[in-house]
Amino acid sequence: QIRVLMDMDLVVHKFGLRATEEESVAEHIKEELRTTLENLTHKVALHRSVSQSAVRRQTTILDAAQQQEDQEIAELEEEQEELSDKVGDLRSQIKDLEAQAQKRRDTARVWMERLASVTQE
Repeated sequence: QIRVLMDMDLVVHKFGLRATEEESVAEHIKEELRTTLENLTHKVALHRSVSQSAVRRQTTILDAAQQQEDQEIAELEEEQEELSDKVGDLRSQIKDLEAQAQKRRDTARVWMERLASVTQE
């Protein structure tokens, strides 16, 4: 009977050690999981922050590019308007020159007719 009690005590002691070891391992695993979760949470937060920063940077770049494009378009429209005005002025000058040329042709024709009539006389 003493032997059985000693064997039972040994069994209880072994199972108790095993249970304590298993609890210790379970605690260790829980701690590892907690640490891993904290690390992943930190990495996700960092990634989100970096992503948001990249989006803000890209938005800033796109806004600047859009402003530059708008400015260039405005400058080109202004230049086009100036060129249209110059074209209008040049067309007006061409009409004036054509009218002067026509007057000179008419004057030359009148003088040629007078010259012809004088030479016939």
